[in-house]
Amino acid sequence: MSEAELEIESLKDLKRVVEEGEKWGIKLVLIGGYAVRAYIKGYRFTKDIDLVATRRALGNLKALLRFLGYPPRDTEFGVVGSKRFNEGFIDLHISVGKIFDMSTGFAYPVTDDLFFNAKN
Repeated sequence: MSEAELEIESLKDLKRVVEEGEKWGIKLVLIGGYAVRAYIKGYRFTKDIDLVATRRALGNLKALLRFLGYPPRDTEFGVVGSKRFNEGFIDLHISVGKIFDMSTGFAYPVTDDLFFNAKN
């Protein structure tokens, strides 16, 4: 499996996660590598999908991930899920309630303003 194939499938899943999230009443904001690419129109290869959700969405979010074939696991910063694709995996990392910046060590609270101000 090539990186290009994995990325195409990841982008399809990203679209499905966001669309299904809307149907389930779950607000999600894209962060990480795909967000960088969307905003700067440059290329940054990424192997995972990084999102943010509110703490109140957590129960529905876990159910959604199971429904989409991403068995959820709790982490210190939120929820992760992985789905097999060919010989590899597509990984979802969802920050819940706060965004942790590993490069600086800072944590930023997730507020309703983040979702209100996010671009579609």
